[in-house]
This record gives sequence, C-alpha cells and structure tokens, in this order.
Amino acid sequence: MNEDGTPIVAAPVDTPPSTNPNELDFEMTPEQEQDYVDQILNDGNYTPPVVDKPVDPVVPPVEAPKDLPAPETPPAPETPKDPPAETAAPQTDDLWVEVERVVTDELGEETTETIKLTYDPNDPGSFIPEDFTAKSTKQLAEIMEAKAEMAKLYEDRQGEFDKSEATKTAAQQEKDLLAGWDAEIKDLVDSGVIEAPKLKPGEEGFDQDPSTVKTEAVFKFMADQNAERVKNGIAPIRSFSLAFTMFENSEAKLAAEAAEKKANEDTKLKGAMIGGSSAASGGTAEQKAYTSGSHKNIWSVPVEE
Repeated sequence: MNEDGTPIVAAPVDTPPSTNPNELDFEMTPEQEQDYVDQILNDGNYTPPVVDKPVDPVVPPVEAPKDLPAPETPPAPETPKDPPAETAAPQTDDLWVEVERVVTDELGEETTETIKLTYDPNDPGSFIPEDFTAKSTKQLAEIMEAKAEMAKLYEDRQGEFDKSEATKTAAQQEKDLLAGWDAEIKDLVDSGVIEAPKLKPGEEGFDQDPSTVKTEAVFKFMADQNAERVKNGIAPIRSFSLAFTMFENSEAKLAAEAAEKKANEDTKLKGAMIGGSSAASGGTAEQKAYTSGSHKNIWSVPVEE
C-alpha cells in the first residue's frame, strides 16, 4: 500500500517484441531475418519493417468458348459421267417447224397463235393436226414444203446411219472372227496337232518358223477355197479348224497322187530297162543299165532318181 493508503500499481512495462520469427504475422526474406537477429542481439528492440503484403494477382475471367462454326465439308468428288450412249437411230429432235394458225373462240372471235409442227418418221400423217386451219393457201404450201424437206433429211440420215451400222457390224464380226481363229490355233497347238512355234512374232526368222509356215498355208488354202465357194454360191469357210482339216486331207490326197504317179513312172522305167535298153524310154543315160540275170523281177531293179 502507498503511504496514503492507495494500492501500489505496477508501472507498465514495454513488452519486447517477440524474438521468434515464426510468430510474426508476415513472411521475411533471408536478408530481413538476418537484420532482425542483429537488432535483437544489439539492443533487444526490433521494429519490424513495413512490408507490403503480396496482393493476389487479378485473374481475368475466362470466357466460355464461343461456338465455333462447323468446318466446311469439302465437296464430294464429281463422279465421272458415263459417256453418252451411241445413237441407236438417226437424229429426229430437230425435225420441226413453228407456224401461226387462226383460232376461233366460243364467241366467234379469231386470234392467232404459234404452234410447233413436229415431223415423226414413223407417223408422217401426224405432222399437221386435224384441227389445224392454215391462214392462207400460201402458208399451207410452205408447210407441206417444210414437211417434204424434213422427210428427205431423215431419209438421208437413215441411209448414213444404216451404212455406219453395217460398218460397225462388219468390223465387230471381223474382230470376233480373228479372235475365234486365235483360239482355234491355240487349241491345235496345245493339243499337239500343230507344232508349237519356237519364235515369237517380230523375232527374226518368225516367218520361217515351221508352225508359222503351216498356219499361213492353211489360211491361203482357206482363201482359195472361199474364192471358189463364193463363185459357186456356197457359204465361205469361217472355221480355221475346218480349213485345217480340209487342208490336211488335200495335202494327203496330193501326196498319194504324187506317189502313185512316181510308182507308175518307176514301173515303166524298170520295164524298159529289163528290155535291154541302156537308155530306157523315159530315163536318162546316167541310169544304170539292166544286166541280164542280175535281178529276179522289175521290183528289184534299182532306179536312181
């Protein structure tokens, strides 16, 4: 108690700042921490430096992505158009003419209108409609003249068309015929009837290849036979195999005739030699003379060719 009876109050004591950096309400850099330690050790007083607290960076709001336009679909590649079909008949879409005609309505009033008259080769009578009334005799004559011109034009086109179709048909028939011959020759070669060619077309000596010579001989035989058949009104030979068989038979017949002729000549020659002549009829001076008793009969007489 004080002398005057009042209670003794302790004087306020300044509380030194905390010496524990972990109790500070802000973070210090290493330099600030060292400065803090030095001041505590020197005078026990420390005044924290004013440190601006870091401000959170302002993050701009992220906008929602806008709907992007759909990517353009590349155009599909054009499908190649089929070539136009070959015309199966002469052109007729331009066989028409425009004319004027008089039309009378229900009230008896006359008006003029333009109509198209189309020429149909399959129905020429339909060119002028039944209800058509010409404006004048001159107009009717002009219409009939136009019809005649279109009929003539179509006739010419039909002729050209038929000729073209005949050419196409003949060309196709020839193509098919050649293909058929190739197939027949291949079959004859594969079966061994005709010797397989040793050379290819274009190679030197191909024309003299036995297979080529045989094939060409058959074709020449076919051509000669067809020439005669056409003269006699007989259908020509179209099959190579048939021509080949006929050629082989003809060659065999010619060979038999030649052998028979030679045999007859040999017989005559031997008979003449047996008769004692050293220059037999039909023979030559180089032929050996017959020696009596050297041969039993004429078939054993040697005759040099």
